Amino acid sequence: MRRYTIVFLLALTTLQCARPRPEPGYLGPVFGPGPRRVVVVSLDCLRADHLGCYGYDRTTSPRLDALCEESVRFARATAPHNWTLPSHASLFTGLYTRGHGVRKASQVVPQGTPFLAESLQEAGFATAAFTGGFYMASRFALDRGFDTYWTSPKIYDQWAGILERGEDWLTDHADEDVFLFLHTYEIHMPFSPPDDYVEKILGYRDTKVAGSVQDYVKYRDDAAPEIAAEIVGRYDAGILYTDDLLGGFLDRLDASGLADNMLLIVASDHGEAFYEHGIWGHGNELLGAPLTDVPLIVRLPRTVFPAFAGKVVEDEVSFLDIMPTVLDAAGVEPGSCIDGFSLLPELIGRPVNATDAEARDRRTVEIDGEETLLGLCESRHYVSLRAGGWSIVVQGPVSAEGDTLDRARPSQVDNSLECWPALYHIARDPGELEPLPLEGATASALSEAAARLAGRPGAQDAAPPESEIPAKVRQQLKALGYL
Repeated sequence: MRRYTIVFLLALTTLQCARPRPEPGYLGPVFGPGPRRVVVVSLDCLRADHLGCYGYDRTTSPRLDALCEESVRFARATAPHNWTLPSHASLFTGLYTRGHGVRKASQVVPQGTPFLAESLQEAGFATAAFTGGFYMASRFALDRGFDTYWTSPKIYDQWAGILERGEDWLTDHADEDVFLFLHTYEIHMPFSPPDDYVEKILGYRDTKVAGSVQDYVKYRDDAAPEIAAEIVGRYDAGILYTDDLLGGFLDRLDASGLADNMLLIVASDHGEAFYEHGIWGHGNELLGAPLTDVPLIVRLPRTVFPAFAGKVVEDEVSFLDIMPTVLDAAGVEPGSCIDGFSLLPELIGRPVNATDAEARDRRTVEIDGEETLLGLCESRHYVSLRAGGWSIVVQGPVSAEGDTLDRARPSQVDNSLECWPALYHIARDPGELEPLPLEGATASALSEAAARLAGRPGAQDAAPPESEIPAKVRQQLKALGYL
């Protein structure tokens, strides 16, 4: 049975989610002397099983594979939601959807919600973000706490410019503690990488699939095998292109010394389905391993922790654990009750402290007599939860519009919807294609845990602020296939 070591006592308080302050002068154990650098890279729409370091048999990620050899790789990381905006709201707040409330494109992260960049900014870090825009635009209040927040004006071919701006910013702030966030849609549908990368993957350039949103409209619900293969090939070509540019960026940081004393995290907000359940895409009701399983790679400052290079962690963790991990490494207290917990115990073997024990308890479930961490991902109306070699999909507590779930039906659905709620045995059915009846002690334990996390008491119950989506933004989102 998993047991956690508490390194200091937390006094009982009437506030269930109160968190202790760190000792004065406390510094995180991760960094060496000199300026501390934190770089978080979000590769939008990247499913874990299309990377070589996660077992893919096609060469899509030689640079990320090499990065894994000098990093800690989390083999079971889960996206908190199945599309960009709510998942990144979770990244920056450390909260599941019920906590930050963002479920629709018209909603923004509420003021007063704990926010990663704000906490680092208050601790004296210079902060910057360079993103692909659209659902990462400042209008969604994702820019809180960033001294610089830039979004690309281009839908396609944006990654090189984002990396260049990030590198220039790091150079300009070489003598400061810094937090840099980088994000790209380069892998995201409509899958339009440079032709030479398409040729590297497929062996030819002239595909029947054009790499446009019209492909998605035409082939979303069905495609002949050769068309489906080209769609996947173009997706993989986007991964290879993104990987290549990221590798060059990291090489330049190494050569300049900017990678010294750097905590580097590479992750993704959600995956992409390719007809595993009869449909292509993400968002709406799409769930299952292709959507929920994402990469999470953490490179610790190499001068401090060279011994942990190549380590693989099998525990269930989440994209939203990045926020408390970064703050813990920097010696900064999150300041309120959050769903995420620091991964430093998994990264460096440090005992779990009292600030994280409560979050770990909430995200622990007993399966077959053993306590295990769990992973949770939400769609518009459903919740997917995985732990102990099992997975379930059940209805969530509320719909995006506040209606009960049994009265709401989205326009885009996974063919598995007719089988839900359901239980899956991951060891025998890793693709979650063979639903089992939601019966027995395991199903009951997972269902209770899903209800506890998706609608936990004390979380954000009121709807967050809403605003009208400008016509230009709507046009850009349509080009990405969201509208």
